[in-house]
Amino acid sequence: MAVVLAECASRYAKRQYKLLGEIDTETEEPIRKIYHKLRAGKLTANKIGEIGQIRKKIKKGEPKVDLDSTVDLFIKIDDEENYFDITTVKPSKKEFAALKLKLLRWTALRLSQDKDAKVFTRLAILYNPFNIHRL
Repeated sequence: MAVVLAECASRYAKRQYKLLGEIDTETEEPIRKIYHKLRAGKLTANKIGEIGQIRKKIKKGEPKVDLDSTVDLFIKIDDEENYFDITTVKPSKKEFAALKLKLLRWTALRLSQDKDAKVFTRLAILYNPFNIHRL
């Protein structure tokens, strides 16, 4: 549905988009530090700051497929690139941490191809009130 709506608004949209890139070891380290500090409650999430840290460290990489490189939904609005991971209504704390790590890695993958790209990784949580009895 999101692809249809985006295309009706003259935007490029694709499901199951393959995000290519390569994360060097110098960039992998701050990504892991952010992840572990967030899990331990020693850091408050700061999307813009996290993107800035990754942008500062990332090196140009090969356009490779990564284990986490499949994006559920990609929408390009002008020069802004939006990468969505779609998940269920009730992920646990552990699942949220894993999703955060995936979004940080997506940012690094994209920036390894174009350090100046306007990248926004987002989490979309589906809600269907008709399936409330299954929760």
